[in-house]
Amino acid sequence: MEWRTRALPRLLFALPFLVFGVFAGVRGSMSEVKDEAGKWAIPVFSTVFCLTAFGIGTGRRGVALDRAAREVTTWWGFVRPWRTRARSLDEFEVIRLDREVRRSNNSSYTVFPVRLSTPEHRKRGSVAFAAPRKYAPARELAETIAKFLDLPLEDASSGTPVRRDPETLDESVRERFERTGERVDVPPPPPDMRSTVEFTPGRAVIEIPAAGLLTRRSWRVEATPEFVELRAKGLLGSKTTRLDTNDIEELEVEPPGHGPKLFARPGAVRIRTDRHTVRFGRHLESLERAHLHGILQVVITS
Repeated sequence: MEWRTRALPRLLFALPFLVFGVFAGVRGSMSEVKDEAGKWAIPVFSTVFCLTAFGIGTGRRGVALDRAAREVTTWWGFVRPWRTRARSLDEFEVIRLDREVRRSNNSSYTVFPVRLSTPEHRKRGSVAFAAPRKYAPARELAETIAKFLDLPLEDASSGTPVRRDPETLDESVRERFERTGERVDVPPPPPDMRSTVEFTPGRAVIEIPAAGLLTRRSWRVEATPEFVELRAKGLLGSKTTRLDTNDIEELEVEPPGHGPKLFARPGAVRIRTDRHTVRFGRHLESLERAHLHGILQVVITS
């Protein structure tokens, strides 16, 4: 099994350098340059841009996995591999999925890197496969590698690592509770709950009002043993997401991030399937989030 960088994006990125280099060379050859230094500067300038285009357009890196030999090989080169490095798979412990904010000169963007990670989870010693900008393809890639290598998958994209064994990656929350025999307990509601709950056997409806200027979004969450429907309503309209309970693989309470309260990532109740990740209850207190989480667990596992 092998992964390599895609050629088309690199070729498109290299194209402006090639066009500019060729244009400068042609324009320079057609113009009269009396200065001796100028005669050398134009060809050098054109060559630098053309070589840059060649390097960007033909540069490649890849990762090959050999399950039989218990070996992972990384390589890089131009047009074809120039340098390779083979390592034993025994050096690694887990497939790790992270969430990172990367910055360029004038912008920042979020990526979800997938790595074959050592027990220390150091980036320097890990093997990077890809860093998609969307969670769904990153999770799909991580699950594919974890199943192929029979290694656990540790998803740390939410800020709290969640580790799953490879044989349970496609297991729903209900199937996991049935397999483990775990008992579902609902924590008591806090005295100052903001949300309202209609909780009957086999059905729960949770209404969460908007709060303040920063959280102008209300939520309505309806859960049954067959589906969970989440409707978020804000100033610009509403959005409804309907999830089949057989597809729900994770139902977790995310703790708040570290740092000053004004800037830290707020906690939330998170529901994840292979295609969707929905978070709600960010402005609620932790005890209330735990109460709502317990109610949803009871309903979808019944």
